[in-house]
Amino acid sequence: MTEEQTLLESFLNSLSDYGTYISVFSLILNLFHVLILTRKSMISSSINVLMTGIAVCDIFNMAEPTYGPLSFSYRIFERFFEITTGVARPLATWLAMTMALFRLLIVRNAMNSSFESLSTLRVGVISVLCNFFPFFIFQFESFDYYSIYTIVTTFAQLIPAMILPFLAFLLIREIGKGRLARRQLIRSQASNAKPDNTTIVISTMTVVSMLAELPSGIHNFFFLYYTEFSRDTDMIEFLVLLQTPFKLLTAFNTMSHCLISLAVSSQYQNAVVSLFPIVRKLKKPRNIIRVTPSGSSEGNMMTRVTNGS
Repeated sequence: MTEEQTLLESFLNSLSDYGTYISVFSLILNLFHVLILTRKSMISSSINVLMTGIAVCDIFNMAEPTYGPLSFSYRIFERFFEITTGVARPLATWLAMTMALFRLLIVRNAMNSSFESLSTLRVGVISVLCNFFPFFIFQFESFDYYSIYTIVTTFAQLIPAMILPFLAFLLIREIGKGRLARRQLIRSQASNAKPDNTTIVISTMTVVSMLAELPSGIHNFFFLYYTEFSRDTDMIEFLVLLQTPFKLLTAFNTMSHCLISLAVSSQYQNAVVSLFPIVRKLKKPRNIIRVTPSGSSEGNMMTRVTNGS
């Protein structure tokens, strides 16, 4: 092993020392995220239902197995952990892709009432279940060769990771169109038009998910190739070392969802204030926009939030 390889291995191993702290912080943030998203004022839209599903998956992704006595109860726990972790990671990516796709369709078809149903609670629940059950059932399938299971799970993560960049690009382009339309509206009507915060939140989450999931998906693909086909020992050892930074990247991705919502979404901020009134003193009065199912800024209900309300 060369000196460069030794230094790289030492650096990557040192990152694992921080992994536990980051995972715990991510777990706390996601528990808080689920608590806010399941408030009555938040859970009424499909986007927030999908966000809740992603947050629950992120909680399971941050879990680590504990080793105990080989008892029957421990075997049950071990199997439960295998199923939840096997489902949670690909499911979170597919839900993120579904959420971005829904928002893109809603925004691009704002004047078409046929797409309004995509923003309903019912569609959100159905979407989560439709994404969940295939991965859940797959965990109970038996395979003659472990490589078949590995190939399927690898591509289950790689496919949405490759689609996310295109959805991110299209959503960002829609944000640009929205800004241009608002500038034209301001010039023509002197109106105080507000940005579509929902699309901004989802676009930002999509970009962050893309940056985390695409490298991880490519890593899993090469890991599959070298472990199942090439059998290159040196390359396998290198890919194993890379698992630590990719796990940290995933942890940062899971933390970002709550922080992005808290920074951008007025509806999310107001849900936090309603649950924790003491935060009201830290929150400045502001106008909020409740985005209509069509995603249009016109006709949105404007509410003035003050410290005394």
